[in-house]
Amino acid sequence: MSDTKYVGCDTWKNLRTGEERRVDEYMKSIGRKDPFYITYMIEILRLFDSLGGKKIKIIKFMLENMSKNDNTLKCTRREIAKLVPASKRTVDATIKLLAQADLIKYKRGLIMISPRFMNNWQAQKEANMLVQFKEFN
Repeated sequence: MSDTKYVGCDTWKNLRTGEERRVDEYMKSIGRKDPFYITYMIEILRLFDSLGGKKIKIIKFMLENMSKNDNTLKCTRREIAKLVPASKRTVDATIKLLAQADLIKYKRGLIMISPRFMNNWQAQKEANMLVQFKEFN
């Protein structure tokens, strides 16, 4: 069964040249089966942050300081501990917990946050980032 469906015929106009063309339109599934939800993660983290807890502060730090282009944070555990501030033991425990939940992957000085946890991309870029996340190490 094909995931490409014919949706009809339409006229498209090139705004630069004024040329009009009659085209057949097709829709192809990109593989996302579950609905897409927008999560206002920062608002949720602010709520948790107000409740306290160093682990939440560490997670909030990671999400606020990660590169929005590739979901990476270039920072050692010691640097995170100093900047949050929190003990290195708490940073280690938080990173271990997030890694066990498959929400992050890490190596010395670099953490990658799973695009399933947080992203602001269209499905195709999310799929590409998921491949990069699986291959990270």
